[in-house]
Amino acid sequence: MNIVYSAFRFPKLSESFILNEIYELKSRGHNVVVFAHTDPMEETTHKEIDNLNLPVYHAGPPQLTYQCAKNVLQSFSNPSFYRFGESSLNVPSKFFNAHLLSEFENFLTKLEFHPDLIHAHFTNVRRLPLVYVARKHEIPISVVPHAFGLFADPDYDALEILFNSVNHIISPTEYNKRYIEEHYLPDTSINVVPAVSQLGNREPTGGTVPNRVLTVGRFAEKKGYSYSIEAIAKVVEEYPDVEYHIVGEGNIEPKIRSLIREYGIEKNIEILQQISDDQLSKEYDEAAIFLLPCIIAENGDRDAAPVVLKEAMTMNTACVSTTVSAVPELITDGETGLLTPPRDPGATADAVKTLLKDTEYRDELATAGREHVRENLTPEKAVDKLERVFKEIITR
Repeated sequence: MNIVYSAFRFPKLSESFILNEIYELKSRGHNVVVFAHTDPMEETTHKEIDNLNLPVYHAGPPQLTYQCAKNVLQSFSNPSFYRFGESSLNVPSKFFNAHLLSEFENFLTKLEFHPDLIHAHFTNVRRLPLVYVARKHEIPISVVPHAFGLFADPDYDALEILFNSVNHIISPTEYNKRYIEEHYLPDTSINVVPAVSQLGNREPTGGTVPNRVLTVGRFAEKKGYSYSIEAIAKVVEEYPDVEYHIVGEGNIEPKIRSLIREYGIEKNIEILQQISDDQLSKEYDEAAIFLLPCIIAENGDRDAAPVVLKEAMTMNTACVSTTVSAVPELITDGETGLLTPPRDPGATADAVKTLLKDTEYRDELATAGREHVRENLTPEKAVDKLERVFKEIITR
């Protein structure tokens, strides 16, 4: 198949699931190219990107060209143009989408082949230009609604248009699928294909640091960092030598650092910024417990089934998380990990202390979690299903 992948930013370190899919598809002989809005220009990248020979086109910042201005005027005068007339787009948004339309049109015309399918990760109003161009060129298009754009301050008008205009919706979780069906009532069919964990067959070495707790994720409200810090402060009271490593960065980092100082646990916590795949593997491998106390943020943002949980489980690390959204689809409480109510640092601390104390139970959960991921959530199994869905879309 000839497949055009679309992402907002590519290659982005925290969105390895997109690269994982592409890597597996290309290994099966499919032709894949990428159209992205921007290059995140991150210093650290996944090493596999260098071995893919993957054509990537970046739209870049908008420029006031004749075609772009013409597209903006058409979007005002013709309600069916991108179907913007039914959404709440303001002039700057219309301008940016007009720019994307021009860039995507230019990208397609320069391809040396006719795409069989356009597959776009993430859903918001920025996807409408792709739908317009896809229809114009008679190319089927599918979208993947992740948390960003779906849960946090969504543009309901634009998403309703989008979900009813694409050829197919591929949801990463049953939770996302139900949410879309309940809130948008789309006529479009939906399949569930899980987002896949990190590239390669990571193998744990058994070099666990017994008192090490790890969190990997952006410093964002939905990750529940304020509750993990309070929970660790409670754990320190009983286990003063506990080490808590955090891999991530983000806009609430100053607030979290302030909270760490407030609880007086600076010596117990190490914050790591962008690290390489090898360093990340080492962090997962050495951690005795992986902690991610997800919550639903004030603006509705939430994680569905975080890939980092799958990565930790793959590395034979026992996980503690919460019952938010699709996390229970990934972790069965008491069998493949421990789940607590969200926003409950006391319960989170108790779960961590249980696993620090009972190493046999911790090992049982870690082994069961690893087996669950290896049996059900490998890139190979996910792309098996993705291939079948792609072929059905193209055939229809």
